[in-house]
This record gives sequence, C-alpha cells and structure tokens, in this order.
Amino acid sequence: MQNRSATAVAVCSSGPGRLDLFVGAPDGTVRHRVFDPRVVDGAWSAWRDLGRPWPAPGAPDFDWLAAASAASATSAASARPEDGGPVELFALSAAGELWHTRLPGKDRSGDRSDHRPEWESRGMLTEGRPATGLTAAATQAGDPHVFADVLADASDEAGTRELVHWRPVSGPLPLRPEGCTPGLSAAVSAAPGRLDLLVVGTRERARDGTREHRLFRGRLAAGRSAEWEELGSLPDQGRASFTCLAATERDVFLGGDDGLWHCALDPHPGPGPLLWENLGGDLSSGAADGPARPALAAVDAGHGRTDVFAVWAGSALMHRWFDTVWSDWQLIDLLGTAAGAAATSPGYTVLRPEDLVTLTVRTVGLTEHVQADGSVQLVAGAGGGSLIAEFPAQHLAETVPAAGSSTSQGYLAGPSRLCFAVGGQDRVTLTVDGLLDAMNRLTLVTEPSSSGAEVTTLELPWRLLLTLGKGTGCTHRTLPAASTGGGVELWHSRLSGPGPGPGPGRPLVVHPVRVAPGVSDPNTPLGAWLDKIVATAALHPDQPPTVDRLVLSAYGARFTAAAHWPELEWSHDAALGRDFYVRIAATGALFPFGHRAAYVELIERHFDRTGPAVAALRRRSFLIVTEPVREYGIGAGGAYERAFPFQQVTIGPGQADELDIASWITLDPASCTARCFWPTDGGRPVVFTLQARAGGAWVELHLPLLFAEQAATGAGCAAALDGVYGRGPGTGFLAGLGRPVSEVGSRIPLAMVSPTQAADGAVQEVQSMTFGGLGVAVPTGVGFHPQVTRLDVGLPAVRQLLGPMPPVPATFAKALLDPPAGAPPADTLLDLLEPKPLDFGAAGARAGTLAAPNLTMTKVSRTLGPAVADALPTDPKKLFAEDATLFGVVPLRDIISVVKDQPKLLWTEDGGNPSAKLTWHQPLLTDFAPFYHGNTSAVDLEVVSRLVAGKPGLHATGVINDFTLAIPQRGDAALVTLVFTSVTFTADAGQSLNLDVKLADVRLNGNLSFLATLAKLIPQAGRGGPRIDVSATEVRASYALAVPSSGLMVFSLQNLTVQIGVTLSLTNQPVLVDFAFGTRERPFLVTVSGFGGGGYLEVELSAGGAHSGLQRVTGGIEFGAAIVMDFTIASAEVHVFGGVVFTQRGSDCEITGYLRIGGSVSLLGLITVSVELTLSLTYDSHSNTLSGSAKLVVTIDLTFWSTSVTLECHKSFGGSSSLGSPGSLGPGGAAAAVAGPASSVETALGPQGPSFPWQAYCRAFAGS
Repeated sequence: MQNRSATAVAVCSSGPGRLDLFVGAPDGTVRHRVFDPRVVDGAWSAWRDLGRPWPAPGAPDFDWLAAASAASATSAASARPEDGGPVELFALSAAGELWHTRLPGKDRSGDRSDHRPEWESRGMLTEGRPATGLTAAATQAGDPHVFADVLADASDEAGTRELVHWRPVSGPLPLRPEGCTPGLSAAVSAAPGRLDLLVVGTRERARDGTREHRLFRGRLAAGRSAEWEELGSLPDQGRASFTCLAATERDVFLGGDDGLWHCALDPHPGPGPLLWENLGGDLSSGAADGPARPALAAVDAGHGRTDVFAVWAGSALMHRWFDTVWSDWQLIDLLGTAAGAAATSPGYTVLRPEDLVTLTVRTVGLTEHVQADGSVQLVAGAGGGSLIAEFPAQHLAETVPAAGSSTSQGYLAGPSRLCFAVGGQDRVTLTVDGLLDAMNRLTLVTEPSSSGAEVTTLELPWRLLLTLGKGTGCTHRTLPAASTGGGVELWHSRLSGPGPGPGPGRPLVVHPVRVAPGVSDPNTPLGAWLDKIVATAALHPDQPPTVDRLVLSAYGARFTAAAHWPELEWSHDAALGRDFYVRIAATGALFPFGHRAAYVELIERHFDRTGPAVAALRRRSFLIVTEPVREYGIGAGGAYERAFPFQQVTIGPGQADELDIASWITLDPASCTARCFWPTDGGRPVVFTLQARAGGAWVELHLPLLFAEQAATGAGCAAALDGVYGRGPGTGFLAGLGRPVSEVGSRIPLAMVSPTQAADGAVQEVQSMTFGGLGVAVPTGVGFHPQVTRLDVGLPAVRQLLGPMPPVPATFAKALLDPPAGAPPADTLLDLLEPKPLDFGAAGARAGTLAAPNLTMTKVSRTLGPAVADALPTDPKKLFAEDATLFGVVPLRDIISVVKDQPKLLWTEDGGNPSAKLTWHQPLLTDFAPFYHGNTSAVDLEVVSRLVAGKPGLHATGVINDFTLAIPQRGDAALVTLVFTSVTFTADAGQSLNLDVKLADVRLNGNLSFLATLAKLIPQAGRGGPRIDVSATEVRASYALAVPSSGLMVFSLQNLTVQIGVTLSLTNQPVLVDFAFGTRERPFLVTVSGFGGGGYLEVELSAGGAHSGLQRVTGGIEFGAAIVMDFTIASAEVHVFGGVVFTQRGSDCEITGYLRIGGSVSLLGLITVSVELTLSLTYDSHSNTLSGSAKLVVTIDLTFWSTSVTLECHKSFGGSSSLGSPGSLGPGGAAAAVAGPASSVETALGPQGPSFPWQAYCRAFAGS
C-alpha cells in the first residue's frame, strides 16, 4: 500500500470507544481508518482511501480537515450506537471553499476500500481571505457547526485573525470573541444543543499595554449568542511557541516545538491558574523549509477516556490516551516525506507484526510487473533504479537531568534511509520477504552521483546525519526467527563494512555530513557538539569514525562508534536507540601558558541509588592536563621570549574533576570563530597552581586559565583569546576584576644571558604579575606565547634607605624586548607605568644627604637601579626633581650644568647579606645663590645599608668640597660669607654622627661689618668666633661678640652680647641666618639710679628656596624700680616691674604684658616674710584669643622651717577670627554688620543690658 505523509489530522467518536481517524496527504487525498473496541484489546482497521475533495492535486498548509459526529454531543454511552453513527467530514481548500461528505455507520463497518464517498462543495467560507485553521462539532444529528480561523484582512501584515461560523441552515457568519483577538481554535460538543469553542487569544495588559496570550472559552447554545470567559494563561507563561490546538469537553491540548501540553478542564479550574503538564513528543514539522503544519487532534471516546493523536517530526503518526492514567506514546503509522516523495514514486508500508518489521519503501525508476503466478515484481528500466528503505527513528535523544532529578525531555530522530541500486537484471518481489531479500543482496548507494540520486543517510544520533563508507552492506533475516521458548527475535538489520568475507565483524566507517535542522537542545549528550563533529570530520576526510556495531530495528539502533581526530575524540554507545555511554574529548591548550589539555564530557546511564529505580543519564565534566611541564626560551627566540621571564612552568592539578558544563565563548567572528571557556566548579573559576622557574628561582603562581579548543590555538586567535582573558572570568569571586593577577613575593631574574645565568642586576623583587598571550608563528605546538603584561615590583634598596614604600607597577622595557641583533640584554629592565618620586631629602641624616638627589623615577635599570628614562649625558632638569637640593635650599638642577653620572641605587646579596647601596658623584659647575662653586667643586655620596642578623646597619658618607656660601648672595648684598674647603659627613647606625667641616674663612659684610669693627675696637670682646656646632641634623657656624659691662655715675650697661649664626641643614631644610642683641636666657641690663630695665631682640631669616625671608622675630623689654632699706636688725625691700614680650613667626604674633609687685621683710636674718604678685595679659593672633593670669606667692622662712602659699587664677577669651563681608549679608544683615561680632565680655557674661558688665567681669576675675 502506498505510504503518504500527513498534513492534517482529524478524529471523532461515533460510538462507545469507537474512533474514526482521518489523515490528509499533501496532494489532498484523505485516508480513513477505524478503531473497533469490540475486538479483544481493540484493533485498527486498514487504511481506506476517501479520495480528494477537490479536483486538482494539492492541499493547504494548515490543518484543513475536521470531523464531527452527533454521538459526541454527550458522554452517555446510551447515546452512541454500538456499530457507530454517521460522521460529518469537512475539508477547506486553499481558496477558502468548504467541502463536505457524510460517512454512514454501515459504510464503515467493513473493509470496502473500493468504495469512495462523494464530496460536495458547500460554497465559499472565507470570502477569499486566507484561512489558518478548521474545526467542527455537532450538537445533534444533521446540524454540524464548522469554524474557520481566517485573517481579518489579507493585506494585514500583523496577521490579525477572526472566526467564521458556518451551519447548514445559516451559512457563514462572523464570530467575534469578546475581550481578545482570536488565534488557534477548537470546537467541542459539550451537550445536546450546546457546544464550546476553545480559543487561544491575545489581549492587552492593563498595567503596561503589552499583548499576552490567554485561553478563552465561548459557549454557544441554540437561539443565544456566545458567552465568553477567560480560563487562564498558557504553558510556560506564554513564552513557548504553539502551532496547534485540540480539545475535548474536559481537556485542552497545545502542541509545538516544545512538545505536547495538556490541561484538564473538568472539573472547572476556577479563578486560579491553569495546571499544565507536558506530555512530551516531538511536534515539530520535521521540514527544513516551509511553514510548520500543525497536526493534532483529540476526542472524548466515552467512559472517561480521552485520546489524542499527533504527527511527530512529520514522519510518524503517534497516539496516546488517558484512562485513569496516561499511556505511553504508541505508533499508529509511519509517514512518508512530505516534500517530493509522492511525486517521485509510490511508497509501500512494510509491516510484519510477528517480528516487528516496520519499513517504508519507495522506488525511483522502478515499475510494477505482474507475473504469471499473480505476484508483483519491481523492475528497473534501462538506466537502472533505486530502492529506498526508510526505517523509523533510530535514536531518541534525552536531556541530561539536573542533579537530584530524573526527569528528561526526549527528542525523536527523523527516519533513516538505506538506498539500494537496482540494475536491469535485478528483480524485487513486492512482498515483505521479497523486499527484505532484495535488501540483503542489492548494493547500497553510499556516494552521491551526478544524477543527484538519494544516498544512504542515517540520522544517528539525533540530528546528526551520517553517510556510510563505500562497500557497506546490510545483513538480516528474511523470515521471522522463532526461539525454542516460543518468542520471536526482534527483526534487525546489521550494517557492516567491506571485507574478505561475509558476516559481522567487518570494519565499518561512517561520515558525519551535516546537522539536521530543527530544535536544538544543548542539554542532550551531543547537543553542543554536533556542529563541531561535522566540521572536524570535514577537516579529516581520511579519518572517518569507525563503527563496531550498527544494527537498525523498529525500536532504534544498536550503535557503537568512535572517532579519534587531533582536535576531537568522540565515543558513542546506544542500545535500541537510547544512549548509555557518550564521551566527548576536545583537545586544546590552556591560555596563556600553552599547556596542552583535553576537556572531557562523559555521559553514562546509571540507576539512581535513591528513590525509584530510574536509569537516567548523568553527566560528568573534567579537564585533563596532557602536558604538565612546558619549556620556554631565555630570549634568543625574539621579543615574545623576553616578555616572559620563566624558562619552565609546571601546572597542577593534573586533572580538574566535577567541573561545570562548559559555557563556550565564541571568539571574534571577524578573526577567529573558534571557542574557549573558563573552567568553573560550582560557578567559581578553577584556580590552577603553577610552579614557574626563572633561572634558579622557583615561584608559585595561582591563576584561572582559559581552555582554548584546538582551532583556537593558532596565532590568528591569540589576540582574541587575550581579549577574553583580559576581561577575566564572568562568574565567581573573580567576576569583574579584569585580567587575573597572581602574587609572586620573591626575587627572580628578569633577564638571562644563559639558561643558568641571570644578567647582572636583573634580579628584582616582584610582588605580583599579570599575564597575557601573544601570537607567535613558531613551532611551539600552540600559536601563542605567554607574556607578562604588568609587574608590581618592590624596591628593597629604596625601602631600606627611605622607609616603607608600596610596590610600583611596571612593564618590561621596550629596550629589553627589542635589542639590536647580537647585543646583550639592555640596561633598562622595566618601564614604570607612572613616574615615582624618590625623596632622599626627607630621609634626613639616615641617608646622609648633604645633597639630596631627589628624582622622579621612570624606569628600573640593571646598573643604576631606580632611574629616569633618558640616557646620559642628560639635562639635569630631566633627572632631578625641583625639590632636589644641596643644604636644603640650593636646587641641584640649577648648579649642575651637565649630569655626568646618575645616582645609583642598587640592591645586592653578598654571601647571604643583602645590602642597599646609593652612590653618586657629580661636579658642581654652576652658581646659584647662596651657593658658589670653586674650581674643584663636586659632591660625592655613598650610603650603604646592610642586613646583618636580620637587622639593618647603615653607613653613610657624603662629601662636598671647594664651595662658598654667600648669604643672601655674593657681592655688596652679602652679609655673611662662608668659605668651605670641604664638608664630610660620616654616620653609622647606633653611633654618633661624625661631621668634619673644614671652614677656610668667615666674613661679615655689609650691615654686619660693624661686628668686626667692634671686635677690633673693643679688645675685651675677643674675636667672637666662628664657632662650629654639629648635630645629627645640622651644622651651625656662629659668631658672637660680648660687650664688656660699663657704667657712668648712676648709669650702667651689663650683659650686652651681639651674635650672628648660619645653620646648614642635613634634612633638606633651608639655610637659616639668625641675629641677636642679647637673648631670652641672658638679656642685656640697663640701670639708672633706683630704676632699671633690660631686654633682648632675636631675628631669624631663611636664605634660598621658595620661602626665603623673615622667619621669626622675638623681643622683650622690662622696666621697674626697687627700694631697699636696712636698719641693722631689720631690713626691707619693695620692687615694682613691668614689661612687654612679643614674638612673631611668619604672619602670626603673640604679645604679652606683665606687672610684678613684691616686697620682703627680714628680722635679724632669722625671720623672713616675702610677698610677690604677678599679673599678665597675652594676645595670640593665631588663635585670636586674649588670656590673663594672676599669681600671688606668700613665703615665710623661720630659719629651720619655711612655707609658701600660692594663689593662681587664669581666664581666656576667644573672639571671632574675621567678619563677614557686606556683600554676603542677607535680610537683616546690615544691622548685624553694624553691631559687629559679640565681644569677649558678651561671650563670657552674656549680652549687655542696663547692668554694668565690665564691673561684673572684673569681680568675676578677682573672685576666681
């Protein structure tokens, strides 16, 4: 019998348990078969051809069949005759014309395939508008209701639909559901005289105006319009795409690429959400092109049973029913190919129930010849022909359940076809046995020909289309094979490759040619690998997969195959079409270090140890490092080797187990379409441990790495890989941190001159490293080489000399990466990412900086240590910072004309004793006030810090020779001139400072020359200096002149000294010049008769630098009188003194006025009583405060006993530091400005009023 495909399905029930099933073919032919429940366990009749409703071949591309029976109007068994009532069958043409035929019950009781019913036209139903679906129901005999889904307007691109309702008595009428725009629809006989119309419609959301899909039901009764109600949402919140709808009185079914969904409406679900369940199945169209053809039908068969029919993948008509529980899916019939098969040749369904032979056979170029004995043979013409045997689906792909679950989604493969070449002498008997015999002896067509004839193609596994190797044959039994126990062996056909003899065991190869279109699910064992398998097989046509077993049957294939390609390994084992072992191993490398590795996914079927005994697929993923040790060069190969300081890297762990499923990242489509992924475990990136060797030093790195598949390991993909690596992992604790960083914390050589010898000065302290990859076209096995993109380096020499310092970021210097051919490693090791100032002056005497060579470091040199980038000789302004000074005030960049030698700061380890050494020699050939060079002026500096027994020891030596300091500058303006032969500074940790100053001359000039004149005129004054004082932080040269006391009658002058000093800082401070008449400790005294006084004045100025000028002025003057009376046995003394002391530092000043009143009485020298009262008032401009104090001391001395009583009080008043400007006043601000800020009295005692606050203030002061 011819086997046709199905584009439409309809079903109805005309009696208890009785089913009438109709299938429409692409050419418009309708077939019919009946399920009779009166046979034991029920039985299906043979297919009956009902012809084509319309004259011309062809059919619409929507579900154009609908069947209705009046017996379906009630579920009561008494309402259905046992032998079946009449069935109303409708078909809608592509032009919108409705066709109808009636099948009486008596015409369906027998198998009269020669009788065809008459079809008649019922007129145009859609008025020329495109239809999208058809459904029908009957509420009573002779009154069927037909509903068509049509587009509201043929030109409407949005596809807005409406319903057309047809009855014999009224013809077509529009039907508009309330509250929605209709889509899919299904009519149901609910009761005599009433039917329900289920509609998938769209409505507008009230909250945001978007459209959503919902399920609606309209109830139609005689004489009344439809009453509509909303039932609820669709499965998966309406996100899934549904292409077909079927319903019964109590059930709704929705089908699409996501399988079949079911919802029970009896009892009515009420206001809550609908409860949907997925019944599985593959309801996709199975066609690579053209629109999806929904093929779904359901019926209430009576006694609480529901039957549903669906076309799977366009190739199989499947059946499932509910009778207290859901049955499994059952195959009703295999369907032919929808496109082209019927036009090419007739098809034959080959069934043998004894051993389950299930084939569909088509022919090309063969004709039927009836023999004399009545048998029919297929004979080829002169050009030969083909016999195509189509097997049902040979594989069922299952999704791998999540941990703790055993629920899977199944995907049925399409048919597999064996194509046999039929020659002119070959005869094929058209029987089951004859066809099977022909398949045993005919030659399989495995290679395409110029004629475009079909070749043998297997879909095995799901969606992977295979062709067979040349010379492949099939072997199977022609007759059923019964066992001694009464059973019959399942019929199967074994495929084997060419070989010296027959039978199994001959080698067989297959060729993956393409991936079948359709649904893609990466959670199936090969879901994410199908395209990769096909692409890899195309790269290696001479290495096809080998097959140990390939057996085809009605229940699926027994398939054992393996492929071993350089990029990919694939092993597969399936029995009866279901996987129980799948292994995929993708080879590649770990970026950026290049270690070879393999990513493996292993899927096995296991019985769960807990819960029900379910054998579900379980997946494990792991990464195997196949090259644990990788060697690298020392720089001879090029810049890419010099950008990576390690010569060997060992990676661990050797295997990372229990990984997450790879989340593949496709690289830049423009440059590299290969893939990579971050290995993760529980969403956290796997951190690998790498033992890296640089010279003789080993360090341990901890980094996440990218796995790059083999196709991504070429040089052309390196930039794209580095871009992915630079963004860092997208999940886990490293997400969003960018390029991965590893701690190092060790001193390692950064440049080598041989595999075992580091370049001089190349060993540096590296705190951390950041890595990347660089594309290289060298035979290293991979097309990329690791490189260090950033180093955070510590500078132990700087740290030991100048104190704690964080690591500085750097990169390998360009001069190191690209030296001239044959040249040794460049002197510059690293370029800093940002300039780093080194402030030696701030370290003071610890670094011995008579001269502070402060510089802004831009590189790290092998010979100089921290340095600037320019080569020597260089402009001093490029080497030294502005604050690099000599004696704290003389800028080095201004007194050095040309830098002869940069300062060197190096870290060495001699005999296990690490040391930091700063050395510098520089001639000083330029004058800059107050510094003036001599013929041999130069600065020499050497600071050595050694770690001895874990403790730092410092030895510093600094020498500056042949120079003059003229303050403030040379010439007539000079006040002090100091001529130095040399200044030598020597310091050792834990010892006192040793400073040797050789001063050739000191001259006082200008306004200070009178001191020298005084020294000459007053011999008693002496020379007065110079005096050299040395401390750990400064050198002071002072000149002092003491004027002898003198008197004239009642006038006397005592303690008058004049002194001048110059202080040279060793801590990067300015030169200080101080001048004084008397001192605070020793003021000059003046007396006139009984009155006297004294005072002092000190002035301090700074010379050189940005803050030159007056720094401090301190002075004081005191006056008073004293009277003494002596009566031999008694004496008395009374004195009164007052004075003012002032101090100014910069813009701040402090003035203090005081008064001392006192006296004493002494009797015989045995008893003494004294009283002293001191009053003072001080104003401080810095804090804007006025403070006062009073002190009274009473002392009594009785020879062997004495005591004193002291009374003190202090008061302080704060004032406003400034007044707001008039321009800042708001409303009422003018009065506030006039009134001014509150006075100190108001602050202390409150606002002034009718009382006398000043008197209250005084009383409060006295009372305290």
